[in-house]
Amino acid sequence: MKTNQLLTAFGILAAGLTSAQPVIQMSQVTPQIGASYSSTNSDYMDPGNSGANQVWDFSEMESMDIYNVEIVSPQGQPGNEEFPGATHAMISPEESTVGFASFANNTSQFLGFVAVEEEMFYKFTDPRIEMQFPLSFNTTFSDEFSNTMDLGDGFSTVETGTVTAIVDGYGTVTTPAGTFTDVLRIKYESESVQVFFIGEMELFSSDISETSYVFVKSGIPAPVAAFSEYISEGEPILSAEFFSGLTLSTDGGQNLVSAMEIFPSPASTYVEARMNVYENASVDYNMFTIDGRLVAQWSGKQLIAGANNERFDLPKLANGIYIFQIATPGQVLSQKLMVVQ
Repeated sequence: MKTNQLLTAFGILAAGLTSAQPVIQMSQVTPQIGASYSSTNSDYMDPGNSGANQVWDFSEMESMDIYNVEIVSPQGQPGNEEFPGATHAMISPEESTVGFASFANNTSQFLGFVAVEEEMFYKFTDPRIEMQFPLSFNTTFSDEFSNTMDLGDGFSTVETGTVTAIVDGYGTVTTPAGTFTDVLRIKYESESVQVFFIGEMELFSSDISETSYVFVKSGIPAPVAAFSEYISEGEPILSAEFFSGLTLSTDGGQNLVSAMEIFPSPASTYVEARMNVYENASVDYNMFTIDGRLVAQWSGKQLIAGANNERFDLPKLANGIYIFQIATPGQVLSQKLMVVQ
């Protein structure tokens, strides 16, 4: 089981749509009950540099398995009685897990999870702060934490440690899912000791260190991209993932926009976008260079439920590869487009 996914899945931050340094309040990051999203696991990449106005190009992240998450009320979920402070629960159907988190008192915390089929239980007896608000460039915070894990058959663990975090950069991120502007990067560093037990008898202990980079963006209930180096007794484990889709709550529980197709490619003077729309919607279309610069924008386009076809005249552009994007309040779809003028 990938517990790092659970530890980062509630990392929801908000940034403005300008080049100004973002300032994040908790009211901008609380997850919406009823939303769901998907993320894609990938091979590890260099997470890039820190600093202002960075351009992080992760477009070559290799897609591996996709996991889906539903954000629900914690009431009635398996094991919810162990997490009385939870404000949100997160269901991962593929792994049959339910995670619990709290957004309160200007902090977000991951409280633990229950693995239903494996009968595994993981709980922070002293929760670890994931974000402390307000957040902005160079914000720092730290926390002590402890957790227990019931592995079944009498085996368990107890972990205690500290974590420090800094918002060490902001800028533009490109992943296989598209280009995201005004993203904040949080760097986490933690040190802990994990003790293994059978019954009440201590078996052995492990020293653990972890360095993680989490890239976060307004309105997206998962990291835009995340990279982690986890070291236990000198053995590194590298992991990475990127956000790949969001569905807001609707009566049908479907993506608002689906099956987008853009043509021609290569394009010269115009491009057309064809897509299916679940219900009437106002959307924005954007074009970015591969390094994240916005070169064209068509805002407030009204689409009707069903099949839609839109045509856009292109500005004068240098020949090359661009990212064509459609954005709704709760969903972003992107495709690469070659331009030859």
